[in-house]
Amino acid sequence: MHVTKKLPIIVRRFGHPLVRPIQVVAAIDFGTTFSGSAISTKSMFESNPLRVENIQLDKKKAYHKTQTSVLFKEDEFVAFGQQAERKYKTLSLKGQADDLFYFRNFKMQLHGEKLSKRMKLRTIDGKEKSCITVIAACIEHIKEKAIGRINQMNKSIGDIDIHWVLTVPAIWSEQARQFMIKAAEKTGIDRDNLSLALEPECAAVYCKHDELVKDKGQNNSALQSFKPGSKFMVVDLGGGTVDIIVSEVLESGKMKEISKASGGKWGGDTINKKIVDVMNKIFGPKMKKMRTDEMNSYLELLADIESAKRDYDDEDDFTIRLPEFLQEAVNVDELAGKFGNNIVLGKGKKHLLFSQEKMKDIFSKCISDITKHITSLLEEAIGVSEIILVGGYASSPIVQTAFREEFGQKFKLIIPQNPEIVVLTGAVISGHSKEPITRRVAKNNYGLGIRASVDPGDRNLLIGNDRHKKIFHLLIEKGRRMDVGKYVESCKIKVDDSTQLDSIELYITKSDNQEHEININDFSKIGTIKFKLPKLRKPTIFAVSLWYDETEFRVMAEDENTNFQFEGIIQYFE
Repeated sequence: MHVTKKLPIIVRRFGHPLVRPIQVVAAIDFGTTFSGSAISTKSMFESNPLRVENIQLDKKKAYHKTQTSVLFKEDEFVAFGQQAERKYKTLSLKGQADDLFYFRNFKMQLHGEKLSKRMKLRTIDGKEKSCITVIAACIEHIKEKAIGRINQMNKSIGDIDIHWVLTVPAIWSEQARQFMIKAAEKTGIDRDNLSLALEPECAAVYCKHDELVKDKGQNNSALQSFKPGSKFMVVDLGGGTVDIIVSEVLESGKMKEISKASGGKWGGDTINKKIVDVMNKIFGPKMKKMRTDEMNSYLELLADIESAKRDYDDEDDFTIRLPEFLQEAVNVDELAGKFGNNIVLGKGKKHLLFSQEKMKDIFSKCISDITKHITSLLEEAIGVSEIILVGGYASSPIVQTAFREEFGQKFKLIIPQNPEIVVLTGAVISGHSKEPITRRVAKNNYGLGIRASVDPGDRNLLIGNDRHKKIFHLLIEKGRRMDVGKYVESCKIKVDDSTQLDSIELYITKSDNQEHEININDFSKIGTIKFKLPKLRKPTIFAVSLWYDETEFRVMAEDENTNFQFEGIIQYFE
């Protein structure tokens, strides 16, 4: 086995080279439904880590987040957030929407997709534009808003003084994470000034500091959630995904994962979709026609569903304002025949009322996927005593009640005030901290895909050619604990003067019975490792090592003849 050692590069502080101290941390929480940004200077962090300033992203709303929507006119960026939707509606009413590209709720397209730089996003009316262009435009707009506020605070602060933190779901693939990095780089953010932060980990960092502040302020010795040895679960309930981690607090006060991150497409938007599905059953082709001919009315309907859902507490009927386009399309007798008293038309046909029973059924079907998954995790995660709920969906009274009924007897349930901004605040704190998370757990089996044979003499891999089958060489097993910033595993590869170690493919498999030969059913290629090596004049053995740095893998090849080390680049998408 290859001797463990540090990579021969500048040590990073949460992704930032220690060339000069960080003066400001700026975090961007780019969400499925809503996005936000917050900043904190070094002095603000030192006085109180929870002291962050939320950036106002929308001119007409002082709320700390705005909806994740963006508007282009051909290739020109026009607006972001609620302002994008307002402008789109206005220009649509004027008949000037033919060259407009309006995107909303598009982040989920990065989850579970095979990504490439050529990937397209589809607008709400069917047009297409480059995915990386759309996301980069959103990040750039938020970045400029943050820089504007930073310059107001201190004009002497330059780009090199700002460290950017971009949040991503913990369940996202390596490809999706690098996609966000590439999008951020397109905006001019230097890679050395950028970190990715996993959303539920940010929530854990926030809650830990929140309890420390309470403890100092109230001398409350009963606060036990983040004492060394305590184990807790964070459930980040977002608009698109539910993201779950289970962690333990170390003696140092830092945290480590004790089970692999998991979750699914169970976020708050599932409720919206269920309601829209019901309305499609009621109105049939009229809903589709509204989306085609009356886009403004359709967008207002979606906004009304979202607003009503966030405030709904099951003590009354769920009420939706009907667009005028739909008011005359309701057949009262058919409605009663399909839904009885569960869905009725309001007086004047201006509202649709869902009964408490109907809403309970909609919510319970969506929430049960979450609670079943959490129950299975808790059966394996011995010693967990707290469950922390964060994210915009966690503010729903229905969700909170469901969690209390399901888990309240056995576990302490923690729901921070304003759970929708916990991840964002925690991301800022993480940017100031030095590796707040020290260990993570591998979600998959990771290995190298190489056209090679096994040398019968020393059992090293011998690089071959196209005649050789592509074999899978396991490096990291699913569930393995990986220390952040440290060596994980290596293998030795023999290269002679007729072959080259210019590129190796990186594969994953979820199967526990890894076939030696790679096949399309059991293995997924997630990237290509590129090396720039000098021309070899004699057979050479390279020790190829994987390292886990923050939220990404890094790779190095060491020439055993010369001890020279070469850092590789992992390209996660074409």
